[in-house]
Amino acid sequence: MSGQRPLVLRTSLGVQVETMVQEEKEILVIQKEAYLVKLTSRRLAVNLVSRHRNSLKTLAESHPHLRKTIGWTIHLAYPAEIEIDHVTDARVSADGAAQITAKTSFGSRTVTVPELTREEAERLISEINALVQAVEKPRTHRSAIMALRTQFLKSEWVFVLIGLFVLWEILVALADIPADVIPTPSRILAVMIERGYDLSGMVILSYRNLLLGITFSALLATSLAFATGLRGKLDISLTPLVMLVYSLPDLALLPIIVHWVGTGALSAVFMCSVCAFAPIYFSVREGVKAIPTDQFEVVRIFGARKLALLKELVFPAAWPSLVTGFRLSFMYCWQIILAIEMIALVPGIGYYIKETAMAAPPRLDAAFAGMLAVGVAVLATDRFVFARIEDRIGRWRR
Repeated sequence: MSGQRPLVLRTSLGVQVETMVQEEKEILVIQKEAYLVKLTSRRLAVNLVSRHRNSLKTLAESHPHLRKTIGWTIHLAYPAEIEIDHVTDARVSADGAAQITAKTSFGSRTVTVPELTREEAERLISEINALVQAVEKPRTHRSAIMALRTQFLKSEWVFVLIGLFVLWEILVALADIPADVIPTPSRILAVMIERGYDLSGMVILSYRNLLLGITFSALLATSLAFATGLRGKLDISLTPLVMLVYSLPDLALLPIIVHWVGTGALSAVFMCSVCAFAPIYFSVREGVKAIPTDQFEVVRIFGARKLALLKELVFPAAWPSLVTGFRLSFMYCWQIILAIEMIALVPGIGYYIKETAMAAPPRLDAAFAGMLAVGVAVLATDRFVFARIEDRIGRWRR
């Protein structure tokens, strides 16, 4: 790919259009003076390079749309970049400027390209629309092979898991182990299909209690982490107390919590809130403390007040840390909520696993089916929710 010769097209507008190859991806580039529009695959990255570098005040006064479009992420770096999923609209405004509206991970954003005549703006919009359609066409043979290879590499764990299940099935069959001792994967899968409705209901019940607990804890932990991350004296006073509580064995608190709130679902929610607090708190606190001091100076130059500082600087900077803390808490709290449901007899998938495993005779196939259902729920949430959120945040920060 590195030897491929780029195709360059210069239009009558002075807009340079070229194709290039970067990291095994074909990229289409449009450049007009200080504006650069890059299209890669179905993603579009818009770079706005300011021609006013004398001071940040000049930048804010001369390019108000830049602040609105990119927010406070510009800081002192040029060019500033936002990544967007796809172009939703491209048109010429009433004053003759070209307007490109696109959907980003932070909502819809509009980029204006001024200093064009109406004819030039219409031509530029036409070229952008044509390029978007060209990018969305089927990729080359080599690109398709690279995509399949990447997809295969990302799915290797599936083949490993299937291999383990096959080995499990063979060993149990060869050793002639009874099903009430170690059930085969095929039997467990059959039970999952047979009791799918009951299992899904139990998982949803546990899932609800877990999410309620983590959400409540996230609100409290994030607020406190913002305060301690921004105030050194408060951090010195409160963080050791959080570390002290976090050092206590979680299950040792269960009898106390049951005594306070009873053995119902409220005890599961309360326990998850307690256990999820520390991972979220320390993760967000470190994210806030990692914000460079000069970025606070930038916000003060723009005249932002405390509420704007939290909204435009602190929260966006701490957002990745919050997602990481939420993800860690989610994984950890599944162990906690299963233990609570087994010990405190709270309705849920943990209670179901205990009842089936201790039945007379024991139904280990049903117990394993319950554990596998939990694994599927956790894996699906991690891969399709948390992983995608972190991927979007990573692309945006790059």
